[in-house]
Amino acid sequence: MSNMVELNKNGRPIGWHGQCWVYYKQMMEIAFDDKNVLEYASRTKTLASNATDEEKSKFKEGQVKVKQIIMSSLSMELGQQVMMKKTGTEMWKYLMDTYEGTANAATRTNQEIILYNKLQAAKCKPNWDARLHVNNIDPIFINLLIRSLPATHDLIA
Repeated sequence: MSNMVELNKNGRPIGWHGQCWVYYKQMMEIAFDDKNVLEYASRTKTLASNATDEEKSKFKEGQVKVKQIIMSSLSMELGQQVMMKKTGTEMWKYLMDTYEGTANAATRTNQEIILYNKLQAAKCKPNWDARLHVNNIDPIFINLLIRSLPATHDLIA
């Protein structure tokens, strides 16, 4: 498994299987924004109980776009985990909870241990490209730094 996130010609992640969450999240938010559905994915746009049929239709269309963007970016394994969610918002929340460790403290701690072990195991062998080695370690280090922040802390863009 590679640390690299593969992108299609439009800059969207494809076949993502859980590596480098921070980069994947940022690329997905760009993709959501590009298709004008970021507010649906991020739960800032909700459906009012007294919504008109036109508003309901637009909301459903936005949710379908979010689901399509998410499903087309995931590996089959991760796709199967989220495909049963009813809305795109629920899919994105599931991924956020899982990879940011907000679902529970045990998940967050386990992910930190995995990242720490990856960082410790990374060794630059003789005759390897040192720059490539540092580039491979950087996403792991960034993930560890992000996880050291409180779960409610907003990242500075």
